[in-house]
Amino acid sequence: MKKLGFLLFIIGALSFSSCRYEDGPKLTFRSAKARVSNVWHMYRYFYNGEEQTDNFNVLFPNWTLDIKKDETYILSYSVIIGGNNSEKGQWEFMEDGKKLNFRANSTGTNIWTITRLKNDELWAEQTDNSGKLVQYRLRP
Repeated sequence: MKKLGFLLFIIGALSFSSCRYEDGPKLTFRSAKARVSNVWHMYRYFYNGEEQTDNFNVLFPNWTLDIKKDETYILSYSVIIGGNNSEKGQWEFMEDGKKLNFRANSTGTNIWTITRLKNDELWAEQTDNSGKLVQYRLRP
């Protein structure tokens, strides 16, 4: 009887924690909130299917996204002309954790579709105002 209970627990855990993102992970025991809460740095950036990481790093040096467990965030970056900038706001999951909605205190909302969410990697994408696909690859 104990073996049956343990087996049912494992099956339940696997079905509950199975992959909800296109690029994984396939299995995790940490919640999406625990995995997304981190200080993230851009390591690859794609615009309309072309990698533009070098251009991104020139335009936005020191870019960091601090996603906090209390569902707030701080986006910080430098620009060549204008110095340091930051944006603060709230974040929430949408569509059963497949989308990440950033609501800035000053600039409105920004919705990312998550394609991969691991402890050490966050991949997301969105379509910009001109209809171009923007893809982000982040690491702590």
